[in-house]
Amino acid sequence: MAVRDFIVRNARLGVGEETTFQTAPSGSFPEAITPLVISPSSLVVDGLTQDALENNDESVIQRDAKDRILGLKSTAAKASFAFDAKAVPSASFLTSGVSSGARELSHRIIYRHMFGAENVAVGSTVASGASTTAFDVGAGHGSRFTEGTWIAVENNAQTARQWCFITDVSTDTLTVTPALAATPDAGRIVWNGYNYAPSGSGATAPNRKTLTLNRVFSAYSEIQYQLRGCFGAVNFKFPQKFGELLSVAADLMVTDWDVPSARSFPTTVVTDDMGTKAVFHQATLLVATRASLDRAVTRRYEGIDVQLPSKWDPIPDGNATQARAGAMQTAGRPQAVTATLKVPFDADEYTAFTSRTERSVVLVLQIGSGITASFLIFDLPRCTLAASPKPITLGEGRGGLELSLEGLRDNSISGGSGDHALAPFRFAMI
Repeated sequence: MAVRDFIVRNARLGVGEETTFQTAPSGSFPEAITPLVISPSSLVVDGLTQDALENNDESVIQRDAKDRILGLKSTAAKASFAFDAKAVPSASFLTSGVSSGARELSHRIIYRHMFGAENVAVGSTVASGASTTAFDVGAGHGSRFTEGTWIAVENNAQTARQWCFITDVSTDTLTVTPALAATPDAGRIVWNGYNYAPSGSGATAPNRKTLTLNRVFSAYSEIQYQLRGCFGAVNFKFPQKFGELLSVAADLMVTDWDVPSARSFPTTVVTDDMGTKAVFHQATLLVATRASLDRAVTRRYEGIDVQLPSKWDPIPDGNATQARAGAMQTAGRPQAVTATLKVPFDADEYTAFTSRTERSVVLVLQIGSGITASFLIFDLPRCTLAASPKPITLGEGRGGLELSLEGLRDNSISGGSGDHALAPFRFAMI
């Protein structure tokens, strides 16, 4: 008998994207188990049970009961956890020379599962600037950049990074919005971003990325278990007050697992590969038509929430382990993405509702300052009010409105195709 008393918060979690459903990944990133730093005691695993079927055969003996037969593992097994959103560390900024290892950030695995489509590539430098919205990158480097993604450009004083959105790539010429502070000088750094968009935004396949989780309690090597074939909803949790931490929550279904046993999983303290935690302030909100986005024209707000609907469909198959062949993200209609804004009273919002006015909503959360500042960008490129503005009370008695928004596919990129160009919601880390 191996009775153990252990502290459940003394633990570490590893995550990896599965190459084959219900098979622990063993390749290269992201198809490799990667340590993920989560909030203390936030991992909740429930329903890891297996059916034991009654074995009731006919017998001449009244009390000739038979032992049960093991059935399938429970379809109600779940795992949920949360972690704080964080900056991209400066060593992982996507410059022209950033190493592949520096790009292997743990949060990428979760965002890939959340969205499906990812665009990560090295950056470049400005070869020549034509205007505040158009410039050339290094010869042959245009292929590193994608329409419908967010990047950053070094200012001419070399003291700050300017975030902007790519609306067109023509050979090595990038067209961006909103406008930069000045026409960029040759040699200024152009950082690519870690960009995410929902799969199925274009005429593309739905998201079928599944995860393996390795759970380790460091006190005893035999208390280690693995959860495979995991999939489910992941969403940002915006704080109710400014000055609190932005977090990410995952609520996953588990389709296969091993009971706790002795394994060779690492038990050492994890060195976090991400940067500083995202305190919710310095969060610029732009609300305007796509063509008129201006980083200097912001919208005052007192609360925000963005939700990406999720509906994963398990795929049954009698040939497969636990009779499951995989899973598919099926959400997307009638709502592709929803958002809520709490703003001071503005009578024009009633007109925006009845006129079905389309606007972009872009939230840019800055972490840090100067040339090492990182940005988390939430982009709803084309959205309308889903309901009439709702009068609310802000603070201790100020009149305000709650705006319920729904996102539509982006149509601002001429000839755009693919998930990033057409997405109703984009997320980027720069």
